[in-house]
Amino acid sequence: MAADKRITLVAGSTDGATNSGFMDFYTASAGTLTPHMRINAAGQVNIGGVATAGSGKLNVLGDNILTTFERTVNTAYNGQRFRTGGTDDWYYGTLAGDSNLHI
Repeated sequence: MAADKRITLVAGSTDGATNSGFMDFYTASAGTLTPHMRINAAGQVNIGGVATAGSGKLNVLGDNILTTFERTVNTAYNGQRFRTGGTDDWYYGTLAGDSNLHI
C-alpha cells in the first residue's frame, strides 16, 4: 500500500451530540498531519491546535501563550478585549456614560 501523500486535510465530526459538531484543519510536516485550527459548534475559531481553550470568538495559541479576542459588552464597558495568557487584559472601546475612546 502506498504511503499517504496528503499535505492538508479538512475534517469534521460531531461534538458528542448528533446535531452539532466541529471542523478541523490539518497540515502536514515531515509526512505527519497535525491539526492547527478548529471551528466549533459555537462558531469559535481556535488557531494553534484543536484543544485551544479560549472564551472569545477568535482564540490564538502561540509560543504557549493564549490570546483571546472577544467583544465585551457590560454595564461598565463596551468594546474589544484582548486577553493574553489568561491574565492580562487589554481593551479598547467606550466606558459607560462616556463617548470617548479608551485604550
